[in-house]
Amino acid sequence: MNTDNELLKSISAHTDKEDAPDVKGFIFRNLKYWPLLVFLLVVANLLAWLYLRYTPKSYRAEAMIAIKKDKDITSEGGLRISLMDDKVALEKEVELLKSPDAIEQTIKELHLYGIIKSKGKILQKELYGIDAPFTITSDDPEKIKNGGPFEISYSIKGKSLVIDNKEFSFGQWHNTPWGRFRFEKNPLYKGQPEEDFELSFVSLDNMGASISKRLVSDTRTKVSELIMLSVNDYHPKKAVDILKTIVKVYDGITVDNKKGSYLTTYKFIDERLSLVEKELSGVESEIQRFKSSNAIVDLSTQGDAYLQNVQVSDQKIAEVNLQLELVDKAKSYISKPPSEAGSLPAMFDIGNSPVGSQMQELNKTDMELNRQLQLSGPDNPRVKVLEDQSRRLRQSISEGLTNMRSNLVTSRNFYIGKQAGFNNMLRDIPQKEKGLLDITRQQAIKNGIFSFLLQKREESAIAVAATVPNSQFIRRPMYAGVLKPTLIKTAIVAIGSAIFLFMVFVGIMESLRNELEEKQELEKLVGAPIVGELSQSKVAKGEQASSIVVGEGKLTVEAEQFRDLRTNLNYMGLNKDNKVVLVTSSMPGEGKTYVALNLAISLALTGKKVAILALDLRKPKLAKEAGIVSKPGITDYLIGNATLDAIIKPMPGYNSLFMLPEGSIPPNPAELIMEDRLKNMVDMLRERFDYIIFDSPPIGSVTDAKLLASYANSTIFVTRIGNTLKSFYPMIKDAYETRKLPNMGIVVNGIKYSKLSRYGQRYGYGYTSEA
Repeated sequence: MNTDNELLKSISAHTDKEDAPDVKGFIFRNLKYWPLLVFLLVVANLLAWLYLRYTPKSYRAEAMIAIKKDKDITSEGGLRISLMDDKVALEKEVELLKSPDAIEQTIKELHLYGIIKSKGKILQKELYGIDAPFTITSDDPEKIKNGGPFEISYSIKGKSLVIDNKEFSFGQWHNTPWGRFRFEKNPLYKGQPEEDFELSFVSLDNMGASISKRLVSDTRTKVSELIMLSVNDYHPKKAVDILKTIVKVYDGITVDNKKGSYLTTYKFIDERLSLVEKELSGVESEIQRFKSSNAIVDLSTQGDAYLQNVQVSDQKIAEVNLQLELVDKAKSYISKPPSEAGSLPAMFDIGNSPVGSQMQELNKTDMELNRQLQLSGPDNPRVKVLEDQSRRLRQSISEGLTNMRSNLVTSRNFYIGKQAGFNNMLRDIPQKEKGLLDITRQQAIKNGIFSFLLQKREESAIAVAATVPNSQFIRRPMYAGVLKPTLIKTAIVAIGSAIFLFMVFVGIMESLRNELEEKQELEKLVGAPIVGELSQSKVAKGEQASSIVVGEGKLTVEAEQFRDLRTNLNYMGLNKDNKVVLVTSSMPGEGKTYVALNLAISLALTGKKVAILALDLRKPKLAKEAGIVSKPGITDYLIGNATLDAIIKPMPGYNSLFMLPEGSIPPNPAELIMEDRLKNMVDMLRERFDYIIFDSPPIGSVTDAKLLASYANSTIFVTRIGNTLKSFYPMIKDAYETRKLPNMGIVVNGIKYSKLSRYGQRYGYGYTSEA
């Protein structure tokens, strides 16, 4: 018996895994809703077309720049200026590019505070550049207030604009509630003679915030010095101009920062030159007066030697004094905090000691620290690193300057003492010549200082002129296409939305569905074998449906399905010893009587003697459908009003098929079924018939079927697509697993075959003889 059941499950194609979701079944169950999916797709694509047609387009511009990295300067003490890696330094430049100052300057240069739009019925298009009919200039953009939008009627031949019911002439400055503006006609504009536009004024803060959100930078490139920039805007040319201008403004900021120290040097040297030039001019005039008053023409050989030695000594003293002055200025610089120190002269060399290179490092570090404070505030980790670096440099430089000053004072004292020795030579030189030599010596000193300062000023000027921007365009700003709305993205969203709504609808319908839709549900949720699949009979128009579809020589699909059911019953163990089959269902309307009647006919066509018992005593139906007189029947036999032979009635047209009709409707059918008289009747029928079919009441409605199950050897549980409720599945499963219904197999009735169903098209055979 167990072997037969396993083979029967194989025949029923029970292939679904218990825990696996039945995706295929879900799809086939809901293919009937395909018109709704088509409708949703049509509506979604129509909405997508309207969106593409009437939504302002946002355009994208892109550029790539390379940041030139300054070389790190390392002092003899091994201290580096920069403690940041390339990536961090690059991100710092990005922050400077996107800083509020850079964006604000870009808005001012491009006059982005005035927005002009064409006035359409639905879609408004922003106008910019040669597309704009006029330009807007503000003399103080900082004071611009938000205003508009205002409707403007523009005429090419007109001489003024009307904004908020006030007239503003072209080419003149006008005070407005939103700022002071001047409007100029665009000579390149090629539009209609008469047009309507919309004008809005936007403050610098609001426009800056808008551009900052739309400006995107990316440093994730293979080359660490490269920055990708992109911005989106409602006008393609405007997006390109924003990138061009913001990079230009960034270059100006970096150049100004670099020039700071060189300009300080130049200013310091220029001041010193003016003073030395006045002193040199005074000395030359004094020589002229001295020679004229003393009639001096030439110096003696001794005076020449004295002059040469004294000149060298005096020049050394002057150089030492200049270095002492620079040391004092450097000490004053490092004693101030970085924010107040300003820029140290960059072109002065105060010696070959490490202090010189360290001063350059400190100057550059302070500039970087001040810029970081402006960009990110005092709490930034980079600021803390730079402050610590500046503090250590100042401490090291202070010690070096103290030692240097001490050495310079010692050197100056040495030359002064040497100079005193040369003065003893004056005892042998005439008084007049001595006075001339003193004046000439002062002239040589001033002339040497003047030449030195001229050289340094020229070097500073060259350094200022040679300062170049940090950035270089690798890929100049260019139009990169429409950012949104795009056809592909919009189509994907539209189609995806339609499918999503369809799936939501299907999910709702699935959750609300309470009827059996396909046999796979039973296989998965009940577990009992499927022993038969019966299609829904189609009746031609004008004909009446018949409960009997099996007959001698019938080759219909339905007849063949009952033959298949008959074959499967053999695998369930239906034979001469196990011959009683109980046919039941969960509720009325599932076709149990239809199945019982046609199964009995199919068995009778094999030549076997078959009896079908109408045991649905509460709602008699079998006898009427078979065309048999219902009285006397089983009820009459059970209450003793009829004999067994009297209630066994032959089926017209079938020699070996007999029916035991219901008889009178009893008040107590359950009690009648429980009496021994029914058991005795079944035992007698077993002796007289090859097969016995019970047409019993539904198991979900009354308990009769469970009582009759004790007399049966096998059970056919009839379910129907669209009728059997899912709430009955636990009951069916319990009856199968606990064997309340013996040797149970399920018949699925009412299957609809179509090209879109899981079952495909109906099938049939062309045999000419009965199987």
